[in-house]
Amino acid sequence: MDLRLLRYFVAVAEERNFTTAARRLHVSQPALSQQIKLLERGLDAELLDRSTQPLRLTPAGSEMLVGAYRLLRCVEDVDRTVRATTSGQAGVLRIGTTWGGLYDMLLPAMRALRADRPDIQLPVTQLGGRDQLAALRRDEIDVMLHRHTHKDSFDGIERTVLFDDPMIAILPLGHPAGRSGRVRLADLADERFVMIGRQVKPLVFDRCVQLCHQAGFEPDVVAEVLEPMALALAVASEGVVSLSGAGMANRYPGLDYLLVDPVVGIAEVSAVWLPTCRNALLEPFLAALDPSMYLFDDAP
Repeated sequence: MDLRLLRYFVAVAEERNFTTAARRLHVSQPALSQQIKLLERGLDAELLDRSTQPLRLTPAGSEMLVGAYRLLRCVEDVDRTVRATTSGQAGVLRIGTTWGGLYDMLLPAMRALRADRPDIQLPVTQLGGRDQLAALRRDEIDVMLHRHTHKDSFDGIERTVLFDDPMIAILPLGHPAGRSGRVRLADLADERFVMIGRQVKPLVFDRCVQLCHQAGFEPDVVAEVLEPMALALAVASEGVVSLSGAGMANRYPGLDYLLVDPVVGIAEVSAVWLPTCRNALLEPFLAALDPSMYLFDDAP
């Protein structure tokens, strides 16, 4: 149905006079009369009783006026929503994230966006491993907080590195190596290690082993686990130690989480998105990300 004809009809129905309605619409009276007749022919219904002055609505015209108001309100709502979405004041930004402490950086960014954009929606999906970039390429998410743990290809993907996740040692409470508040890798040379398995995080696993080699020893990895909770339970109950990124810090009680001295990164954390993304909320979201909400105070 032609919205212009609906607006013409509403003006005539409210003014009950073609001349007054034409003046309100800034059109000629004969042209307005022709347009209303065109609407009536299209509906095969007489909408106005022209035998009286002021004009009266027929029963069909009364129903038409109710429907016209409803349709025009819908059009106005759509127009308002589209404009708000285009300006970033409304809309949906689909965020993906990996486990491992990024909550501490993601939550403040989401709060900052919602502070002056109360109508936006920020659904978050937690993804692991290579599912992250695959979901992005399938257009299931708009932006991803990605920890580089696999030899992933970033071809066709925009990426900005937020920080390099610093290595921490995870020790049982009271472990002698943790008394200074920092720990050197060489101090752990005689320890037994439990690690997140290489099949889960190959780049992180290899980086930890490489750094141990640089510190002069081969780590005695007695177990590889699949989940952070299993790692924390093993350290707390079995007298082993572990190496991880700072995302594990303080996630589980009953353990000491210490930066390794000297501080060294083991996994880049990036925001990634497709270059075709035109979501007006993307740039404000990237600007709101503050890595300092995540890192140890003295980490790089």
